[in-house]
Amino acid sequence: DQSPRGKAVGKEIESLKAKGPLGVEIVLKAPYAPLLSQLALPSGMAAIMAKDSIASPLKDFVGTGPYKFKERRPDQFVLLTRFDKYSARKESASGYGGKREAAIEELRFVPVPNASTRVEGALAGQYDFADLLPVEALPRLEKASGKTLPILTPSFGFPYLVLNTKEGVAASQPVRQAIQTALGQGEMLAAGFGDTRFFVAEANHFPKGSPFYSTAGADQYNQRNAAKAKDAAAKAGYKGEPIRVLTSRQYDFHYNMSLLMAEQLKRAGFKVDLNVVDWATLTQRRNDPRLWEI
Repeated sequence: DQSPRGKAVGKEIESLKAKGPLGVEIVLKAPYAPLLSQLALPSGMAAIMAKDSIASPLKDFVGTGPYKFKERRPDQFVLLTRFDKYSARKESASGYGGKREAAIEELRFVPVPNASTRVEGALAGQYDFADLLPVEALPRLEKASGKTLPILTPSFGFPYLVLNTKEGVAASQPVRQAIQTALGQGEMLAAGFGDTRFFVAEANHFPKGSPFYSTAGADQYNQRNAAKAKDAAAKAGYKGEPIRVLTSRQYDFHYNMSLLMAEQLKRAGFKVDLNVVDWATLTQRRNDPRLWEI
């Protein structure tokens, strides 16, 4: 009822019941591979809470970790303080498990939407930690030895495009294939991440070493062929309808990549309408297939 991922999993569940004092039995309507991942994902995991503590919005905050919620001021900060009653596990810390120690008495999370402001704040010592910094800032951060310690996260993830297959011009598979022909993901990744230390352009959806690694369809990836795309779009019956691209500045690379993608599509004769909104609006609008194509 609370988590978006929980709602998605809920649609797959036939029944859910207690099975002994420490067991839960989940019966699925059909095989559903992501179940364990969805239950464990740190940004939307299944959590056990007292029934009377659950409300929307939450009024009582119950935590079991080394920190507890103290205060939130919208657009200013979220404040956590050390939870002295926390009982740590004895094993050494590993990933999301093991021993946890609250070495810092107070954690103050300050929302700073502008990435450049986060960089300047880190260099000035205003923040102890700043994340999701623009890649072009790395040389400055590296030169500020003693002031900053840049940490690179390998295999951060992969940006992806979602095309609207339900309605609108992109519901046509031949049109989607024409769009794919127009796109150059290598050029887009360069726009989003600049330095080649930060990205690799590969056709495979899963990385090498994964049991799901495959290069099937790799010849359709990273074509950036405007002439071929324009011809394919015409044959698909494209009549100049706007391709509405829904994006946000929440993540700099999303926005920068969408700007470049819009230019690639325009070169192939597509009419592009770039809709730049805040992240909350994006997550709301993407649930309505009438409002976007990509």
